[in-house]
Amino acid sequence: MPGELERPETILQTIDPLSSGLEPIRPERAVLPWPRPIGPQAHLGVIAELLRAVEPLTEADPNAVLVQLLAALGNLLGNGPHLVIGEKRHALRLWPLVVGSTSSGKKGTGSSVVFSLLDDVDVSWQECRRSGIASGEAIVHHVRDDTVRLRRVRQPDGGSLESQEVLGGVADKRLLVLEEEFSRVLRLARKEGTTLSATLREAWDHDVLMTTSKTSTEKATGAHVTVIGHITPEELRRELSSVEISNGFANRFLFVCSRRSKHLSLPARLDVTLRTRLVEALRAVRDHWRERGATAAIELGAEARGDWAILKPEIEAEADRADDAGLALGKVITRGAPYVLRLAATYAALDRSSEITSDHLRAAQEVWRYSVDSARVIFGDGQAHPDARRVLEALAEEAGRRLKRSEVHELLGNRRSAADITRLRDALIASGKIAAYRETSNPDRGRAAEWWCLRC
Repeated sequence: MPGELERPETILQTIDPLSSGLEPIRPERAVLPWPRPIGPQAHLGVIAELLRAVEPLTEADPNAVLVQLLAALGNLLGNGPHLVIGEKRHALRLWPLVVGSTSSGKKGTGSSVVFSLLDDVDVSWQECRRSGIASGEAIVHHVRDDTVRLRRVRQPDGGSLESQEVLGGVADKRLLVLEEEFSRVLRLARKEGTTLSATLREAWDHDVLMTTSKTSTEKATGAHVTVIGHITPEELRRELSSVEISNGFANRFLFVCSRRSKHLSLPARLDVTLRTRLVEALRAVRDHWRERGATAAIELGAEARGDWAILKPEIEAEADRADDAGLALGKVITRGAPYVLRLAATYAALDRSSEITSDHLRAAQEVWRYSVDSARVIFGDGQAHPDARRVLEALAEEAGRRLKRSEVHELLGNRRSAADITRLRDALIASGKIAAYRETSNPDRGRAAEWWCLRC
C-alpha cells in the first residue's frame, strides 16, 4: 500500500456536519458477526477446572480469560518447556491482544482474574511483570545479562590504567509486559528511529536479544518475553498501520474479541478451598518443568503428527486465500501454523506431558479458530481490499478531498452494484479509515447526496 495511506487520519478534514447540513452515516449492518465462543475441546485439565471455578464470579469474557491464562502460564513456566520446529526452538510465548470496547469489553477484568491466582502460584513471578514499556532498549534491560564495562583512568604520569566494572544483570529472564493501553505501544512503534517494533518481533521469535545505543550495549540470553495487550477496536484500526500489518508485527499477536459476559452487582471471590487446590495443581506443573530445566523438549506424538499433516495445510490455505484476495486478514493470520503448535505445546506442558496429543492439538486449533474469527470481526474486508485501496488513494490525493457516492461508483469503473458500494462504505467506516455523511439541508431535492472523506 502506498506510504501516504499509512496514516490517512493525519490529513485534516474541514467538514462540520452541523454547519454543512450533513448527518453522519452509520454502517447499515455489522460487518461480521461476533466470533463463536471457544468450545469445550479447549477446556482441558486444570484449565477446565479453573475456568469453571471463575466463570460465575466475574463479568470478564471467558474467551479472553482463557487466552490470557494460557499466555500468563506460558510465561510463568519460563524458557525451559519448548518444542522444535525444523531448526527453530519455540518456547511457550503466546501474545494475546484483547480487543473490546472501553466500557463493556472487560479486558482488564479478565487479566486481573488470571494474575490474582497466579501470584499465589509463584510469588517471585510478580517481579517479572511490567507495563509502560517505551522502547526496545527497555525490554532488553529488564532481562539483561551481566555487562562488563572497561574503564580507563588517566594517571598523573600521563598514562592510563584500565579496569573492569561488572554491571549486574537479571537472574530471572521471564518478562510479562501487560499493556492495558496498547494504542500507546502502536504509536511509539511508529516513531522514527525507535527499536520497539523490531525488538518485540525478535522477542517473539528468539530468546537472545541485543540492543546497541550511543550510551550502552546490552544483551539478554534466555529471555522469555510475553506481551498481553488491551485495546479498543477503534484504536486498533486507527493506530495499526499498514507497515505493521505487512512487516510481521501484527501476526505475532493472537487477536481476541472480548465483551462483558454478564452483569454482576458485586463480583465474588474464589472459594478458599478451591483456590488452594488450583494453586497447588499449578505449582505442581511449575515444579515439574523447573526440575527438567532447559532440556524440557515437547514433541508431537504419533497420532498428533498424523492430525497435524492434515491441519497444517488447512491453516496455511486459509491465510493464503485471504492474502490473495488482498485482505489484511491474510497478513495477520499468516503465522497460524507455529502459533497452533505453541498453543498445543502449552496445553501439553499444563498436563506435564512431553508429548502433544491429538486432544492438545484440537484444543489449540479451537483457540486459533477464535483468534482468526476475532481478526475477521476487527479488520473486516476494508483494510486492504483493492476497491478500498482505490478509494483511499483517491481521497488522499489532496487534503480535505471528498467523494460523492456517485463518484465512488465511477472511480470503480461503474461495475459495482449499489449493495457492493454500501458494503465497501460500511467496511471502511468500521475499519476507522473514512467517515461518510448524508445531506440533510435540502430534503425536497430527491435522494440525498452521500459524501465520503478520510477520517480525521
